[in-house]
Amino acid sequence: MTSYDTHRPRPLRRVPRRQGYSLVELVIGFAAAIIILLVLFQAFQAKTQLARTQIDVSDMQQAQRVIQHEMSRLIRMTGRGGLADMVDRGNGTRYQPALTVRDDVPSGQNIAIGDASTPLVAEGTDVLTIRGVFNSPVYQLNFASPATLALTNGGVPTTDPTQATEGTLLVTDPSPTGVPQDLTPLCSAVAGEALLLVSPIDESIYAVVEIVSANCGAGQASIPFKVTGGTYTSEFRTLYNSGLGGNPTLPSGLSNVALAGLVEEFRFYVREPDPNTIAAPALSVARMIPGTEIVDPSAAGNDRLDLADNILDLQVALGYDSSLGDALTDRNGDGFTNEDDIVLTETADGQDDDWLFNHDQDDPDAAPFVPPWDTDPLTATPEQPDIYFVRLTTLARVQVPDRNYDSLEIARIENRDVDPFNTLDERRFRRQLIQSTIDLRNL
Repeated sequence: MTSYDTHRPRPLRRVPRRQGYSLVELVIGFAAAIIILLVLFQAFQAKTQLARTQIDVSDMQQAQRVIQHEMSRLIRMTGRGGLADMVDRGNGTRYQPALTVRDDVPSGQNIAIGDASTPLVAEGTDVLTIRGVFNSPVYQLNFASPATLALTNGGVPTTDPTQATEGTLLVTDPSPTGVPQDLTPLCSAVAGEALLLVSPIDESIYAVVEIVSANCGAGQASIPFKVTGGTYTSEFRTLYNSGLGGNPTLPSGLSNVALAGLVEEFRFYVREPDPNTIAAPALSVARMIPGTEIVDPSAAGNDRLDLADNILDLQVALGYDSSLGDALTDRNGDGFTNEDDIVLTETADGQDDDWLFNHDQDDPDAAPFVPPWDTDPLTATPEQPDIYFVRLTTLARVQVPDRNYDSLEIARIENRDVDPFNTLDERRFRRQLIQSTIDLRNL
């Protein structure tokens, strides 16, 4: 029988030592991790910047689409109701009732010369003024009825338009041809609004008078108006052929009225940046009392209805069929020589062609301007070519500059000095130049 010594110690087993990371390995590991994180961060930052840039560019493009849509809509309606493009007063004085341009506005000027509280126009930009019957119907009247137009001279009835100082217009619903007419805008008119009266003889015979009040009943509106002696009658007379020989009157052919409407005026302009509100110019529209330098008081803010921010420039050129362009011939070969054959001529530098305000020699300071085709503005019958197009050019930019971006220099924007847009700071912005040509359907 074998005996064991239970008190004999057992041999110890050797446990292998565990290996850790050295300081060098830790530093290398952390450095590698930091490098990877930096690469990932830079990639994320680049993608974020790209996404932000795409959003900014998209916003810029959307802003210009809004501008083009709104301006095109109203410009196509310019002159609606019967306003003329140009009125020759026969004494060397001419007016542009439907559409005017203030070209390359100097610094420190506002949209309403008579009211210093209105916004300043961005230096070097254009102001486009349009007039017409925009937001109300063009009413048809029963010109065969003597009750449609009642003229008076100091309260005494008269049938001679050239002697009238006031009158009353009767508009009915439905029209004489049985078409329904919404009299609501007419019945909502207030004293001082402009009322267009068009003769049944010829649409070129018209007048703009001042509404005194609106008296509406069942299916009819009676509108008293002033030809002279009103708050704005002197300004309204510049919108039609009145005052020959110094005697402010209605045209002799306006013994009755076939069409009538409420005349409005809108001015598109680039608003100078306001440091308290916006950091860049905005394209705005102002609603004015027609023919005046007074903002329409019907609503607050009518002098600065912003359409889009970050619009740097608005340039306007007008296209006429003048004697400076090619002679009118049967270009399309249909056997007729008419407006379908008209081609407006534009020279490389914009001088002495069918377009106005596309060359610095076009006379922007005259009020009204003297077109280059009118070599003698004091002639009894100066050339008055028809206007066909308005060309709009807008320059927009994104909100935030990119220090790594350098846009191309701008070569030309109509007759504008483009040097301010070609500085290094300005080229850091992504920007877009859009030009569109709009046909004038009512002129």
